[in-house]
Amino acid sequence: MISRRMLGAIVLAALVASNGIAQSQQHPGAQPQTAASGSPALIGNGQTSPPGPVGNRAEGNSKTEREPARDPDWSTILTAGLLFATMALAFFGFCQIVIMRRTARRQLRAYVFVTTAEIGDIEDPKNVHASVSIKNSGQTPAYDLINRGAITFGEARLPEGLWAEDKDASLSKSALGPGEVLSKYFGARPLTPEQRAAVRSGTHAVYVYGEILYKDAFGTRRYSRYRFMHGGEVAVRNRQLVVCEEGNEAN
Repeated sequence: MISRRMLGAIVLAALVASNGIAQSQQHPGAQPQTAASGSPALIGNGQTSPPGPVGNRAEGNSKTEREPARDPDWSTILTAGLLFATMALAFFGFCQIVIMRRTARRQLRAYVFVTTAEIGDIEDPKNVHASVSIKNSGQTPAYDLINRGAITFGEARLPEGLWAEDKDASLSKSALGPGEVLSKYFGARPLTPEQRAAVRSGTHAVYVYGEILYKDAFGTRRYSRYRFMHGGEVAVRNRQLVVCEEGNEAN
């Protein structure tokens, strides 16, 4: 939106320009005065000739007198140029304000992403759990933050992706200040000996995935979606989860 100062400058420039144009139209350049049709004209040595019809004038005089050529009205041209220049400056100033505001928001807004993702020992016959830590790398807090996700077992190349019903249904909201870190633990999921062998062989993998929903200080709703895997085409790296090629995006 245009600020009040900028709008006032545009209106003032328009009023000044319209006033200058009106004055130039009301007071045009001085026109040469001509004698009235009924007044006598000087001839010869100061003598006057009696008025007569136009047809009785000398043959050299034209029947229809042409208006004298007018000089360009420079005041009107300069006023119009001033109006154009003022509006152009106001437009560029407005563009600079918009760019500066967007830049400030990008620099100050909250940025919440996953910083670390680890998985428990898959050799544990009782359960397999994972933890994901998220951090606000921005300069303002993230409000109404929700971090929901799940852990699941599947093929190395998921044919249909991950299902929404696997996600944690908890909708508890919190605030995350600048530089703060928040961890989330995903529930236990036991693996059979066959599944653990499939993870080690690379045909299957354990997936940890979810999404972070929050609102920045300017009221814009943001999201960060993540997906990690353990096993599959990527070699097992102790407890470190590897980022998947798909399923990671943010606004």
